[in-house]
Amino acid sequence: SMAVGNTVALFLFSSRNNVLLYLTDWSCSTHLLLHHWLGYWTALHTIIHPAMLWSYYSQAGTYLAELKRLCWQWGIVGTATACALIPFSLLKVRKMFHELFITSHVVLSLLSLIGYHYHVWYVYTYNWGYEIWMFVAAGIWALEHVLRIGQMTLQGSSMAVFTVVPDVDGEHIQIGVEGRDFMEGVV
Repeated sequence: SMAVGNTVALFLFSSRNNVLLYLTDWSCSTHLLLHHWLGYWTALHTIIHPAMLWSYYSQAGTYLAELKRLCWQWGIVGTATACALIPFSLLKVRKMFHELFITSHVVLSLLSLIGYHYHVWYVYTYNWGYEIWMFVAAGIWALEHVLRIGQMTLQGSSMAVFTVVPDVDGEHIQIGVEGRDFMEGVV
């Protein structure tokens, strides 16, 4: 249950439209840093859960029978996809293949939530409340994407102009977005 509780915070800190941004006045970078480390923490708890059960059922000699149950199969889907997020989230991947990072994050997060949902369903059939954590995380994720689409619809699109900064060996670029005023400085 620690992994599922952390999942809600993980999704909350990934959100650009996060209510905590306004309540805490922390920067978006701070929230993304918390999201990053919560991701590792959640993955660790996600791995510990099946590892302990695998050890228990192996010692009892019932692991192969357990593996045939749908709850185990969906648990494997949820665990594997949650853990697959880690290599796709490494800094080198984020920098060199940003679109792969974003796409894999969306697809694997969705598959992880689906795996988690069915895992809990086949074990408890909504009798213990574990599904609530998944619904809250999925709700945060869905609301975030609806708000992003709404922002893009209301704000429209803008053209960006990229210019190589002179006298720095072409290593720096200046980005100008029409209709947007930014403070001077390096971002």
